[in-house]
Amino acid sequence: DCRSLHIVSTHEGEFVSGRFEVEVWEMTREEWSARGL
Repeated sequence: DCRSLHIVSTHEGEFVSGRFEVEVWEMTREEWSARGL
């Protein structure tokens, strides 16, 4: 469920296949535990 994820930052990264936008996401411990898996 993406509702418990929060975007922290974005930047452009260099990869073998070229330059692409990178997104860094976070989830708190409480949100991880609440997933019920």
